[in-house]
Amino acid sequence: MGHAECARLLLKAGADQNCTSHPPEGALPVHLAASCNHTAVADVLFRHANSSLGFRTAQAILLRPNAGGLSALHIAALHNHVDVAQRLLHLVFPVDTRGPQGRTALHLAAMKGLTDLTRMLLKHVSGPQDDASA
Repeated sequence: MGHAECARLLLKAGADQNCTSHPPEGALPVHLAASCNHTAVADVLFRHANSSLGFRTAQAILLRPNAGGLSALHIAALHNHVDVAQRLLHLVFPVDTRGPQGRTALHLAAMKGLTDLTRMLLKHVSGPQDDASA
């Protein structure tokens, strides 16, 4: 049995995906999935919340930051997990979600020199970018 199937069984048994881990992390299950690159688990968590609570509530749960102010997308970026970052963006995450010091996952990836992740995040950026000449 894989991680996604375990998550599915726990949710079916009534596990609350809105519960956080003990301080100081204060991590939700989606944060843990992002930190371990468990794309299928992130998908299960979103689909379960969406079907049982509706899209807006599911989105709010998955966008909720941990105790340090980091979203699951930030955590995926910090661990250079391109697959789960891409899945999170596909599910609900705006690429411009800001964490501590106003940084996005793109900022974190670029600061760490994570070329593949930076390229993937840049493909998801939409709208006008900050223009130094403006």
